[in-house]
Amino acid sequence: MNILVINVSLRPQSPIKLFPVGLGYIATAMKYAGYDFDVLDIDAHRYSDAEVERFIRNKQYDVVCMGCIVTGYKIVKSLAALIKEHHPNAKIIVGNSVATSIVEILLTRTKADIAVISEGDITIVNLLNTIANSGNIEEVNGICFVKDGKIVRTPPQPLIKGISSLPFIDFSIFDVEVYIDNSKLSVGEPLPIPREEVRALPVNTARGCVANCGFCYHVFKGTPYRYRTPDSIVAEVKTLIDTYSLNYINFWDELTFFSRRQSEALAQKIIDEDVHFHWVGSCRANLFKDDDDVFIMEKLKQAGCVAMGYSLESADPEILKAMNKKITTEQFARQTELLRKAGIPVATALVLGYILRRRPRPLRRHLIAVWKIEFILRPAIFFLNQDRRCTITQLNTGLLMMKKNT
Repeated sequence: MNILVINVSLRPQSPIKLFPVGLGYIATAMKYAGYDFDVLDIDAHRYSDAEVERFIRNKQYDVVCMGCIVTGYKIVKSLAALIKEHHPNAKIIVGNSVATSIVEILLTRTKADIAVISEGDITIVNLLNTIANSGNIEEVNGICFVKDGKIVRTPPQPLIKGISSLPFIDFSIFDVEVYIDNSKLSVGEPLPIPREEVRALPVNTARGCVANCGFCYHVFKGTPYRYRTPDSIVAEVKTLIDTYSLNYINFWDELTFFSRRQSEALAQKIIDEDVHFHWVGSCRANLFKDDDDVFIMEKLKQAGCVAMGYSLESADPEILKAMNKKITTEQFARQTELLRKAGIPVATALVLGYILRRRPRPLRRHLIAVWKIEFILRPAIFFLNQDRRCTITQLNTGLLMMKKNT
């Protein structure tokens, strides 16, 4: 059975190339199950449409696997049509949030055959085994497909409870040096070493999030938060450092730290194992609260933490409530103060244009609230939630210009 795995390029004009962590886990699961496959990494090599078509038509494929976030829907649709043009009998399997979040649209408006829902590590192997043996895919949990004009949804695949048991991503499946060489462009300030010396790869430490913010979507939304043990995380980091001479790790999670005890345990393990690397973690804005927590933060810094990311989203209490953030600006300010006392820089983000219909000029109110806490806030990222009442003419690097009366 000839199998092709495709990594799409969501932002072909961007110089930044981010390793596909989710697809990395899927490809690793396939390799561990004994499947051989080709990889078409469009993002790493920024192949032209002509090069992609040439690659696809040059070999007969029975199964093609791909996936991305939902914003890549048009790309998946185009690729699926191209695949069917050259391989009409190939089974096209699509995963990630483009499958989980809009499964009906994906299966009825594209040439995709099967959608893998939520976690795919086990599902993809079961599905390939079934296809290889000409079995009935209705017996495979965690998928959707069309039969007799109707969408069939099989029972959910049970989540992997102990994700520390998962094999580490096999980066050798991909042209990993392309991503390592490019990593110097994606790591943020402040940099503890010259940018040109950065050699980084991502490590996933957890799946899901303890929160349920209204504006957020990911494939594990609504599922229990699961996290790896410090032993598992540090073992993977040591392997990557030894194999690829890395000096920086991107902890690639929705949420790296959910408790102070868990945070301290990982820091202590890194220190005990005498592993030296730089890293950035993520947490909620109310994780650290007291002066006693500075000890934990200092330990995180000793373990290589160069920044901590957590989002304020809005400084307006009413908007925060509507978002279901379950944090306050006071908690955000307190944690920021403590982290700075420990010498750890903070990265945060804002959502602009989150509309409360009953209130006039919500964006203006939002910005006024933000400006009131400017002394603690230097947002790294702005997310624009578009609304007809907000006419924004320019938004980049913290500069916001609005037309009159908006």
